[in-house]
Amino acid sequence: MAVKNMCKWRVPLVALSWVQIAASGGAIFGIASLRAILQDMAEFSSMDLVGLGTVGVTAGTLSQFVMGIALDRFGPRLTSFMSLLTAALGMFFLSLSTSATLCVYPAVVLIGLGGPGAQVSVIHLSALFPGHSALIVSLQCAAFQVSFLVFLVFKHVIGTGVPLSAVAGVFGAFLVILAMSSLLVWPAVSLNQPGAQGSVKSESTAMRFRIGSGTKAFSGRGTLLSQLYTSSFAALCVFLPVLVFFLNSYPVIMKEQVMYALGPMQDVSSVDRALDVGQLILSLGLFANPIFGMIADRYGVVVAATVSQVLCIAFSGLILMSPLNPALLPAAFALYTVARNCSFSLFFFVIGFDFGFKFFGTIGGILFLIASAVFSAHGVLFDAFGRRMQAWNTMQLAVMVSLLGFPLYWAQRRAQQARQRKVISCSDV
Repeated sequence: MAVKNMCKWRVPLVALSWVQIAASGGAIFGIASLRAILQDMAEFSSMDLVGLGTVGVTAGTLSQFVMGIALDRFGPRLTSFMSLLTAALGMFFLSLSTSATLCVYPAVVLIGLGGPGAQVSVIHLSALFPGHSALIVSLQCAAFQVSFLVFLVFKHVIGTGVPLSAVAGVFGAFLVILAMSSLLVWPAVSLNQPGAQGSVKSESTAMRFRIGSGTKAFSGRGTLLSQLYTSSFAALCVFLPVLVFFLNSYPVIMKEQVMYALGPMQDVSSVDRALDVGQLILSLGLFANPIFGMIADRYGVVVAATVSQVLCIAFSGLILMSPLNPALLPAAFALYTVARNCSFSLFFFVIGFDFGFKFFGTIGGILFLIASAVFSAHGVLFDAFGRRMQAWNTMQLAVMVSLLGFPLYWAQRRAQQARQRKVISCSDV
C-alpha cells in the first residue's frame, strides 16, 4: 500500500495491527491459562508446567532479537508475515498435543517466537500520527498485553466439550489469514526508516518522533557500532534485562503467587477462581496505556519512566503484602498489568528517542537477547530460593526500588542534551 493511502487509512491500519498483535502473543501473557489447560494431562507435573512457561517467555524475549534483525533487513511486510506464520505453525503443533504431548514444547516455542515479531514490525505505524507517536506505541503494547485472552478463551471453549485440537487448529487458520493480510497492506520499508524511498518523510511531512517538549528526527547518522558504544545503551543493558526478568516471571509463577497470597488453607477452587480473576484483570492494561502514552507525548520520557517505575514498586509491594490481606490480590493484578505495559512501552520510547530508527529492530533485539539470557536462569534462581514466595517477593521489591535510579540518569542526560542543542519542533501531517 502506498504511503499516501496509508495516511488516509491510518486508523483502520492501526486497528489491524492491534488485532495481529493481540492474536499472536498468547505464549507470554496467556501462559497461566495454558498451564490450566495442560494440567489435566498426566504427563505434565507442576514443575514441568513452570518449565514450559519459562520456555515460552524465553522464546518470546529471544524473538525480539531474531525479528528485530529481520525488521531492519527485510522490512515490516515480510517480518510481520513470518511472525504470524510462525505463531500459526505453533497453534497447529498445539492442536496435535492431545495425541502427542511432546508437541506442546515446539508449540509454545513457535507461538512465543511469533508474537513479539508481529508487534515490533508495526511499531513504525506511529509515524502516521505525529505528536501522538507515544500514544500509538503504548496502545500497540496494550494489544500485546491483551493477547492473554487467546488461551483464556481456549480454556472456556474447551470446558464446553470442544477438543483442544479443534480450537487450536481453527485459531491457527485465523493467524494464517492475518499473515496474508500483512503481505497485502504493510509497506516493504518502515515508514520511519531514514532515507527510504516512499517513507513518510519523503512525502514532505518532515516527520519527527516527539517526546515531550523535545524531539528527535528519524536520523540515519552513525553506525550500529557507534550507537552500541554509548552510555545510554550500557544503561539499558542493565535496566531492561533486570526489569524484564521480574515482569516476565509473574505470568510464569502466577499460580504460586496466588497460593502464597491465599495461604496454606486454600482449596483448589479458590485458587482457580483467583487465577481467572487475575487473567481478566490483565485486560486493564488496555485502558491504562493510552494515559501513559499521553503522559510520554506531553511530559517526556523522563516523567514516563518515573511513573512506570513507581508502578513497578507499587505492584511489588502489594504482592509482598497480599498474605496479610488477600483482598489486595486483585489490586496487585491490576498494578502488574499497568506496570508491565508501561515498562515495555517505555522501552520503545527510549530506543526511538536515543537511537532513532535506522537500527531500531537490531538494537531492540540485542537488548531483548540479553534479557532472554538473563531470564533463562529464572527457573534455577526460583528453585534456589526454595520456591519461598516471601523471600522472592522481598528481593523483587528491593530490585524495583533500586531501578528507580535509571529515570534519574535519563533526566540528567536530557538536561545535558538540552544544553547542547536547539530543540526542534514537531511538524504535523
